[in-house]
Amino acid sequence: MRNVAPLMETKKKILIIDDEPDIAFLVKQVLTGASFEVEVASGGIQGLAKASASNFDMILLDMKMPDMDGMQVLQHLREQESTKHTPVIILTGSAPDVDLVVASFDLNPSDFVTKVISPKELIARIHWAFRRQQIL
Repeated sequence: MRNVAPLMETKKKILIIDDEPDIAFLVKQVLTGASFEVEVASGGIQGLAKASASNFDMILLDMKMPDMDGMQVLQHLREQESTKHTPVIILTGSAPDVDLVVASFDLNPSDFVTKVISPKELIARIHWAFRRQQIL
């Protein structure tokens, strides 16, 4: 009888784009603990470079950064062939502005979450975004 290794699901790879190192570190710890492979970019420009250089299964994107705001980054992500279908969850410091949410719909974000979110809810929203992507 042949010994067959069990099929192992590859870890989902997530890119966090956030200029606040403390927030990025905490989110990375939560995601790593939930068995995701995680990389961090410290701003929009670095985030776009990393997103272009590697295939990520999802991107968590801060809305307010000094070099590029999240909407600009999202626009660039949607224009690139390699990232135009990558799920993007927008991270905001507070409840998202209604005008911002409405304007972003054309760029197809997967979700909006505030940075003050429980780890359990963040993981649930990430899993939901992956399931939603499979359905669409």
